[in-house]
Amino acid sequence: MTHPLKAALGSRLYRKLLAIRLTGQAGDGMLQSALATFVLFSPERQASASAIAAAFAILALPYSLIGPFTGVLLDRWRRQRVLLWGNLLRALSMIPVIYFTAHGDSGVGLGVSVLAAIGINRFVLAGLSAAVPLTVPEPSLTTANAIAPTAGTMAAAIAAFLGVGLRQALGGGDTGSVIVLCLTAGVFVIAGLLATRVHRTEFGPLPGEHAQTAGVGREVDGEADLHGEVGDADRGEVRGFHDVGRGSRGRPRVEHHRVQAPRGQAALTRGSAERATSDERLSKKTQRTNQLH
Repeated sequence: MTHPLKAALGSRLYRKLLAIRLTGQAGDGMLQSALATFVLFSPERQASASAIAAAFAILALPYSLIGPFTGVLLDRWRRQRVLLWGNLLRALSMIPVIYFTAHGDSGVGLGVSVLAAIGINRFVLAGLSAAVPLTVPEPSLTTANAIAPTAGTMAAAIAAFLGVGLRQALGGGDTGSVIVLCLTAGVFVIAGLLATRVHRTEFGPLPGEHAQTAGVGREVDGEADLHGEVGDADRGEVRGFHDVGRGSRGRPRVEHHRVQAPRGQAALTRGSAERATSDERLSKKTQRTNQLH
């Protein structure tokens, strides 16, 4: 049996996904190092406690505001396109950051620009994680999910140290921060271009994945689920999505099922449920009466 680590790294698609992640998170590390040295550790500015608190709030805010919506959107959008255009948009978002840094402005404009860049990054990271199950065999999925974020964090840390060192080598002033930010934009462009090596459908989403995430998809195995969320009860029509195994490259295949139930069966099911509820209420009322006597 092939070791899960060897199987994961042996997947061509997973290696491409990992290259996108490592490159993009290296850009994140360079961005954070440039901003930290510019805003927090610059002798000219002498950052106050409120400025430090605002900087950390900007880093955390996108995860609170955008996080709840990422899963829903990634089940509708092609993840390969998210990785492509997300990284290119991050490169474009560096333009106002570079502008404010070059002018020595660490105010609201810089904060909003950085917030936009980190918000886009939130989508990109979520897309990278959502694509992993489609790139490796199922027995290697846990190993692949462990490797990717760990390697990405290491890439970000190494790039951050290199960014600080490069800024110091360039004199340690705002000019050094601007050069590091320009290089960061180039790294984001490279990460976006790496996504073009993958076909737009290979990272998903799969057909019916949105319905399953929304709680609509239910397994249909030879029998209609008359209590399903989807379906016209009046027509007695029930739909569902059924996982029928894994297809090429270890990706799961999902088939769409439509089952026609007799017209009166749905109404009969609803009537049974109503009678059960009525009987339960009567039983509770009888118990209370007996307790009083």
